[in-house]
Amino acid sequence: MFELLMWTILGSLYGLFIGIIPVSGPTKALIMLFSVVNHFSHIPYEFVAFSMAAVVACTIGDSFSGVYIGIPGSNSSAATMVEGFPLTKAGQSSYAISLALTTSGIQGLIWFVPFLIVLPLYEHILQYIKVPEMWVIILFSFLSVSLLSSNKPLKGILAVIIGVGLGSIGSDVTGNSRFTFGIEYYLYDGIGIAVLASGLFCIPELYTLWKFDIKSVKEYNDFKQIKKGIVDAIRLWKHGFVGGFVGFFYGLLPGYGGGSSEWICYSIATKMKRVFTTPFGKGAPEGIVAPEGVNNASKAGSLIPTILIGIPGATWAIIAMGLWEYIGFPMGEIYILEDKNFINSIIIGYLVGTISVTIFGLLLAGPISKIFRINKYFFIAFVTLVTWWAIISSNFYEFILEDSIFFIVFSFCGFILKHFKISRPAILLGFVLSERLEQLSYQLIDLYSFQEIITRPFVIIIIMLSILMVIYSRKVKVDYV
Repeated sequence: MFELLMWTILGSLYGLFIGIIPVSGPTKALIMLFSVVNHFSHIPYEFVAFSMAAVVACTIGDSFSGVYIGIPGSNSSAATMVEGFPLTKAGQSSYAISLALTTSGIQGLIWFVPFLIVLPLYEHILQYIKVPEMWVIILFSFLSVSLLSSNKPLKGILAVIIGVGLGSIGSDVTGNSRFTFGIEYYLYDGIGIAVLASGLFCIPELYTLWKFDIKSVKEYNDFKQIKKGIVDAIRLWKHGFVGGFVGFFYGLLPGYGGGSSEWICYSIATKMKRVFTTPFGKGAPEGIVAPEGVNNASKAGSLIPTILIGIPGATWAIIAMGLWEYIGFPMGEIYILEDKNFINSIIIGYLVGTISVTIFGLLLAGPISKIFRINKYFFIAFVTLVTWWAIISSNFYEFILEDSIFFIVFSFCGFILKHFKISRPAILLGFVLSERLEQLSYQLIDLYSFQEIITRPFVIIIIMLSILMVIYSRKVKVDYV
């Protein structure tokens, strides 16, 4: 237990460090872990706790750069920046970060409870989820990520198709090679998730950081402001709870992860009864608390489809799923819940990570601002090198040249996809679920008739949810692709 807690604390510190770097986020923090995952083969449960703590810590840490320098740590903290940065310019950075961290921590803990409630019920739920249900859930996840992660649904659908196509490279269900383009020795087992995810996300996002003009921030830590922020975050519990509810709900949607839920909550906050008189856009506390309620609540929601049915609930969950399966924990299998050590590692990583980083952040708000003085070019070079190391080490250094070439190719593709606003999360989801979709499709055709499929109650429910998704998606605007 002591070693598990030690690795959890280390994961929290690692996630906090990555999270406060502008234009970062849990996805890149997890991608970098491919460079060290091999070293955790003898302590897999410690790695699960480490990576889970890194995710929640990174999510909380994302708020720092948005509040301090007006550059969001990731897409999830962009809404917080709108009200947080004006407070910093008014000399109230400690107050703003206290509002953000307190809300994110409290709502993260509150909305982890439904996750704990669902776990014991899984065996009862599973008896209603067979091949047809799993097949339509995968299609629903494709639909949700297509419609909600892009302003252009057709582009979202195209992204899923590209992902499924990339996932079909390698060998089919009978073991025959396909689409290996003459390099079967490298592609027979398919494209590695490390090289694909790193290429699509890492370099394009680091280029965004390259273009930002990061100015040093004055070190400032006013404990009176921090205390006031904690009190006001509690006073605004309704705004925070709304954010937590929306975040948890969106986290449940397979493959989506709530890319626009922070902005939805910000919009809701502008319509709710005001507690403070500061105008929105000028540092309104409600505009910080509502979107910050989303952060770790959405992570708790995303864990449910990821662990229970093996369909990632968000982009970070896709990478986490790859890492956990790499060290021997297949997601979506019933016996994973029988492994109490795995479940305990998730619980400890999440809870200890959330609590410790919230406390660290509140106590060290001033010293943490020194991170922003790190030369961004050094950071870009460091992350690029570690990412490349993560890719080649994921194949045990057997295909260094091939891995490097594919990393460059997918990085170039990442720039193109981002420029044309084609959803990279949708591509990654299609890639991860491609093999499972193929297997389920064969089973569906062999074992069930069309009438048997469409008359199953759970299938009907998913179809109805899909129709509602199509109608509702017209009102959602998302910029992150």
